[in-house]
Amino acid sequence: MTDHDLLNDDYYRDEIHNTNVSQALELINNAPKIKNDPDLVTEDIISAVQCYRKSISLFPTPEAYTYLGWMYSLTETEDGYRRAIKKCKKAIALDPTFGNPYNDIGYYLLSLGEIDVVGWYEKAKNAPRSTNRLAPYVNLGYHYLNQGKPGRALAEFYCALKQNVWSISLVLKIRNLEESLGSEAVELIKKGSCYNPETPER
Repeated sequence: MTDHDLLNDDYYRDEIHNTNVSQALELINNAPKIKNDPDLVTEDIISAVQCYRKSISLFPTPEAYTYLGWMYSLTETEDGYRRAIKKCKKAIALDPTFGNPYNDIGYYLLSLGEIDVVGWYEKAKNAPRSTNRLAPYVNLGYHYLNQGKPGRALAEFYCALKQNVWSISLVLKIRNLEESLGSEAVELIKKGSCYNPETPER
């Protein structure tokens, strides 16, 4: 979820005078901000789902579909993830330039045990519009770590740090990887943009 104010988003500037549009965006803004943590409140999730569904009924937006999908994913069941993916694909159909649903699909597919997710994260990274530039780099980095590719993971984490230089957990993860890879490999990785395919894995 995000604190991004859609009522002031340039993407909707030409449509904000439409009452249905402004009400739909306001519902998204006012929906409870739900994050994936152990202290989730069921009532908040239900309230958020109602806000997003009402928003879609007034004026469908990629944000509402994406965030509704996130609510479904919180069940952490196969059905929940698959419902979430369907909502994200509806978001993409509405606005292919919105990066969030690409990132979320990558996460949901991994949660379902699928590993062919790099393309989804790359689309999220390259999308012109996004409310979370950090997520696809971090998620792809951890995916590479789980696949035993620490060099590629480090490259993604470097790019993630450019999106949020204040992330202490990210800084610590980078330091640990740098120590484990060694200075020679680290210098090779740093010479690339996000990742240099010639960088050897350790």
